[in-house]
Amino acid sequence: MDVPNGISVSCRLIDTSGATPAQSVTTLSMGKTTSVDYKRQSSTLPGESPEQLRAEVRVQLDIVTFGVSSDSLRRSLEVFDNNTGATTVYMGGGGS
Repeated sequence: MDVPNGISVSCRLIDTSGATPAQSVTTLSMGKTTSVDYKRQSSTLPGESPEQLRAEVRVQLDIVTFGVSSDSLRRSLEVFDNNTGATTVYMGGGGS
């Protein structure tokens, strides 16, 4: 959507306890994308390597710019598996 000065969006990852482990606020111009990076690690003792854990999170995307419909944005979620290198992409609706 071609909006003067772009569209401001807030993206949060929310875990099962309701905490926000990662978030990003950015202004998108037409054709621009944004990302939020989240890598969950277990707590370890000093000197030990962190262990990777499975994480369940949901994504909340809020459009901060007044008058812009969520239907005007294309949404996707890309998940990287650091152990195998596999990538999975989920595509959402919206956009024209």
